[in-house]
Amino acid sequence: MPDPDPARTAPDLRPPRSRRWCIPPAIPYDTGESLEGAPVLRELEGDAALLLWSALRDVTLWASVPERRRAQLFTPAAAGRRLRMVAGARLDPAVELPLEILSGVLADPAGADPEGVALACVQVAEWAAARGAPGTAVAFSQAAANATPE
Repeated sequence: MPDPDPARTAPDLRPPRSRRWCIPPAIPYDTGESLEGAPVLRELEGDAALLLWSALRDVTLWASVPERRRAQLFTPAAAGRRLRMVAGARLDPAVELPLEILSGVLADPAGADPEGVALACVQVAEWAAARGAPGTAVAFSQAAANATPE
């Protein structure tokens, strides 16, 4: 017996509706740690661990605050202290330059370039991945995504 409603069986020849494209927000990576950035401290040693952990926390805080409220996030002397610590530590040059760039978040939180911050975080993530520190690599990849969610 034929179907009495031909619209149900006829193919839909209408063009598909266009959907608005929206980039989803960064997916948080929860390690279950109570201390933010703990994988950095667990996987790395010495000055590199402390400096990278500090930079990660600074970028995470900076990225979580609306742009209009970033100006007063850090003390005026914070960037100078961080840069002196980076210069005094014997770091791999592949991670020293990104740390110097990330110090810019401390120097001028309102004017820091999100793309530059994200690129520095990606460089640290690649450096960490190449040294067998996957938790550090994921943490800095997440920080890069948070710096430039679009």
